[in-house]
Amino acid sequence: MLPEDGFLVLRTDSGSDGDVVGTKALDAGAHSDVRVDVDPSVFTENRSTVGLYAQLYADGGDGAFSADDRLVRAGDSPVSTYFLVWQVDEVSATTDEPVVRTPSGDDGVVTPTETTSESDSSVPGYGFVHALAALALAAFLLDRR
Repeated sequence: MLPEDGFLVLRTDSGSDGDVVGTKALDAGAHSDVRVDVDPSVFTENRSTVGLYAQLYADGGDGAFSADDRLVRAGDSPVSTYFLVWQVDEVSATTDEPVVRTPSGDDGVVTPTETTSESDSSVPGYGFVHALAALALAAFLLDRR
């Protein structure tokens, strides 16, 4: 929950040194399904996947994201996450299911939902080999920690 008006900021690096590639003004309170436009300049000709950091900032009072805005913290840690963005052309996939799920009750238990193989996308999906490669990469990265 955002304690006061602020911004969701997308950066190319963690901390204030990363280039800002997207911002979204947010009112105080809880939010879901927030969409932020990403500056297309982060994608170069040979780089169609980019890692970005999403960070929450409290507005410094001017209503625009600026250096006066302060990073929202939970205890001593900034409210931030890292994720990958893929640049794709001509995709028309839609879903009613949120990509990120947060617990809405006190128990924090997520109930699995049935998935279907239907898709409105004009882009081919990923198969078993891609999923296996992703799991191997995730295991490798977790092992390095």
